[in-house]
Amino acid sequence: MHGIIFNQLQKYLRDRSGPSAWLALLNTQGLEKKIYLPTQIYPDQELISLISGIAGNQQKSVEQILEDFGQFIVADLFKIYSGMIRPEWRTLDVLEHTENTMHKAVRHSDRNATPPELLCTRVNQREVVIDYSSRRHLSSLGVGIIKGISAHYGEKTLIQVRHYQAANGEKACKISVTLV
Repeated sequence: MHGIIFNQLQKYLRDRSGPSAWLALLNTQGLEKKIYLPTQIYPDQELISLISGIAGNQQKSVEQILEDFGQFIVADLFKIYSGMIRPEWRTLDVLEHTENTMHKAVRHSDRNATPPELLCTRVNQREVVIDYSSRRHLSSLGVGIIKGISAHYGEKTLIQVRHYQAANGEKACKISVTLV
């Protein structure tokens, strides 16, 4: 997992639980000496461990934390990728073009980066269906990002997200996003 995700998780946890929460989490997960650099790649299991620790501390499910975290990181994602997002785009447009713009740029700038593969189909003007494929099984993070994007555009109450989770062992799932 790319180090920038760990940096964002640290920022998220400090925002939600205070300045000492990150170090406490690292300690409880056996990662007390770990420093995450934004340009490095780290084991996926470390992220899963940290997310699970947050979920346990907040008495929420891993999926709830991933979704909340996804919504949280949208503001920074928009800062990073602002040059790739057309001013006339809204939620469905950003989703439709994520794989061929942002994810393409991520893969080009760092050959070791492995964002999820998104096959986005614009069903009509009001719906995008995303075939989400990743060995990490973090589609709830993607759902959170979708909700964060819709909030960014003031469309949160207008967007309906249906998440059809993958069966055990499968790396792909479907996410349907509809403008109602």
